[in-house]
Amino acid sequence: MGSEFDPLTLILLIIAVVVIFKLRSVLGERTGHEQPPQEKSAFDPLKKEQADSNQRASGDNVIPLPGQNQSMPTREDVINIGLNNDLPGLTDIAVADRSFDPGTFVSGGRVAYEMIVVAFASGNRGVLQGLLSQSVFENFDSVISGRETRGETVEMEFIGLDRSEIVDAKLEGSKAAITVEFDSSFTQSVKNEEGQVIEGDPITVRKVRDIWTFERDLDNQDPNWRVVATESGS
Repeated sequence: MGSEFDPLTLILLIIAVVVIFKLRSVLGERTGHEQPPQEKSAFDPLKKEQADSNQRASGDNVIPLPGQNQSMPTREDVINIGLNNDLPGLTDIAVADRSFDPGTFVSGGRVAYEMIVVAFASGNRGVLQGLLSQSVFENFDSVISGRETRGETVEMEFIGLDRSEIVDAKLEGSKAAITVEFDSSFTQSVKNEEGQVIEGDPITVRKVRDIWTFERDLDNQDPNWRVVATESGS
């Protein structure tokens, strides 16, 4: 049984042959020994690290530490991280403790500062014990005891933190220490047993600068930082 010649079929056949020829000329013939295609995923730290190694082989001498998936913190990485320069101590702490994040530390320090200032004014020793080193707690406790002996009370309204700035950081052995400068605003007055204001006033807003040092032993499983030193700024 015969069939008529179909020009369209011939045209499609020619196109298919041309396409196959072009593909082979661009991709080459597969021999079965080809390297698998390289996957380029920004979400794969290991592949990113291998790619970075290849880039270093071409002349870049920067060698990241094992397991390092991001650069060490700089001034731009943290809220008000330093006055003028980067702080090498922060890098030392980040290398020793991979979970350390400067931004998170600053945020936590702000919360701790308010809690401590308010607890000190109200004489809440329970809160202070969990946030202060033993020596600093004893100093705070001495002042609270003196007020209690004299029958004095403190009325305070914490308005807020105007600034929090890391000004120093260091790592000595496993002991990490970070110093933060706080600028805060609040009203405060001290009353005697008769309820008379003997210091400050409940209306005037005070601007206070405190410089506190937080410390943590990185070898300790306890993740909490404690205040080990306090001083008033200028």
